[in-house]
Amino acid sequence: MALIGNFTSYTHVEDESKKNINTVTYPETLEESDPNYDKRGQTYQVETPWVDVVETVYENCYIQIISFMFHKRMFTAEGLDDKKDECLDLHYRVYESEEARRADFNNFIYEEHILGKQVEQNPGDDLRTLGYELIKSQPGFENMQNTSDIT
Repeated sequence: MALIGNFTSYTHVEDESKKNINTVTYPETLEESDPNYDKRGQTYQVETPWVDVVETVYENCYIQIISFMFHKRMFTAEGLDDKKDECLDLHYRVYESEEARRADFNNFIYEEHILGKQVEQNPGDDLRTLGYELIKSQPGFENMQNTSDIT
């Protein structure tokens, strides 16, 4: 199983030549332990870096999960009612094509991890299918199709 289609990666790049100027007003009710306690009730102009989003489109690529880990977190502290959640960590690679992947497993054009994404697993669910559905739900993967859906 894998994904085929157009994938868009988004990279955030700081532009040194541009800055954002934001107005910040600190509340009067800051605790004494707050690092901004001396600024309470005052308004400041704060300069932050300008960040551009760079889109890179990979057309007709082949995406394969190369490893995944499913884990349950349990919170057993008093008042949490033994809350549990299920998370999935994935490591995937993007190849130019299925043929490129078959020719050389390490000849990928992009690779990334998706870590700690909360999922809901039902008894009998295939974790691999769950992983590919998780990838398709991420920004940039909207146009990907399961290889099993291609006729």
